[in-house]
Amino acid sequence: MRRTHFGEGEYGDTERAIRWLLAAKVPVSRRIADATPTRVVTPETYLGYVRLDVNRYRGTAIRPRTSAAYRFPATTGPDELSYGGRWTIGDERAVAGPGARLRLRYHANHVYLVLGGQGRLRVVVDGRLRRTVRVHGDRLYSLVSSPAVPGGLLELRFDSGVNAYAFTFG
Repeated sequence: MRRTHFGEGEYGDTERAIRWLLAAKVPVSRRIADATPTRVVTPETYLGYVRLDVNRYRGTAIRPRTSAAYRFPATTGPDELSYGGRWTIGDERAVAGPGARLRLRYHANHVYLVLGGQGRLRVVVDGRLRRTVRVHGDRLYSLVSSPAVPGGLLELRFDSGVNAYAFTFG
């Protein structure tokens, strides 16, 4: 490991590090197992309206940049996302208001979400509370890690003011 960075940004620094490593002929360790998923997993999912995949969003119509009440649909299909409670859906993030919840039927062993702000997030999978995550600043948070169960219905329950940006899966 020569450099790490979580989330988006610092593209120039990452590019320079890659170019330096390629030119430096640094010995490569062969002892690290490749953990790249080989099966289909839920695609990266953005929560701001600019990059929200309208083909996978279900529920109340998005009202950009306005605090609005959202309702879950009757059902959530594979890889589909929906909002519940009050949200302000911005260009690149969704800001939780009172009663903010989010549902996503995912297929993966690991679920990560870029979050920001301050507060708590309760993680419910298939109707069971799995954990509470304390959000303290902008970074990638691990929500689910279940090597034996590759998916389920995820419901997140947010404190007001917590920002949600994008999901990734593994």
